[in-house]
Amino acid sequence: MLQRRSRLGKYEVMQLLGKGGMSLVYKGRSLDDGSAVALKVPHTRLHTNRGAMRQFFEEGRTLVHLHHPNIVSVRAVGQQDGVPYIVMEYIDGLTLTDEIKTRGIFATQDACRLLRPVADALDYSHSQKIFHCDVKPGNIKLTRNRQPVLVDFGIVQSAGIPWYEGNPRGSAWYMSPEQASRKPADGRSDQYSLAVVAYEMLAGRVPFDGSSLEAIVALQREALPPIPTVWSESVKTVMRRALEKDPGKRFSSCAEFVNALIWAR
Repeated sequence: MLQRRSRLGKYEVMQLLGKGGMSLVYKGRSLDDGSAVALKVPHTRLHTNRGAMRQFFEEGRTLVHLHHPNIVSVRAVGQQDGVPYIVMEYIDGLTLTDEIKTRGIFATQDACRLLRPVADALDYSHSQKIFHCDVKPGNIKLTRNRQPVLVDFGIVQSAGIPWYEGNPRGSAWYMSPEQASRKPADGRSDQYSLAVVAYEMLAGRVPFDGSSLEAIVALQREALPPIPTVWSESVKTVMRRALEKDPGKRFSSCAEFVNALIWAR
């Protein structure tokens, strides 16, 4: 872990914000103008893993070129004293995970108000041939004015660029069937994951859970999601399509999915 007041380029480390499977995120500040930033660095154990480092820098290079109000922006990508880092905008807010824990079950229209900007952000990234591959409530931050921002493109996949390892990538509870089968992911995979987020908001639980990550991954790959009986028939129809095992049977875009959910009664 980095020490408080240590420096990465023109940025000073202030405090640890969170830990993930591959990286740590710190709050920092710019030594130029004093503005707050988020500093992402990979775990020390990964510094000698060429594939992991390639993936880390791929995330940084990808986000530098994505400009959307609902996607976290990147200021810089660098390396100092053997420590790679990504400098991102600092979002002072909670995650959608926190919101779900507080609110429980959402009304459909309330859920869609938060999901629609995320869908637009995903469709924009897909138009740039960039696929997030880890869409989940914990990777959707809410700003103080309630705007959702998609963060953590840590396992981002670009068209034609394979992942650095063959294991399933993503969070088991939100992983698409093709990711669970170790197949290449694309925009339809992100749509499936967004549909799982919608399911959780509308039902108060995820479609699949289990005693182990392996069991959950197997359910994503093989089982049909249980559809709550309290949902209207139109909501059931929309959700079944978005959660199809066959990517070709899903909606053509994330926005089309959320728009269909908006109109469902």
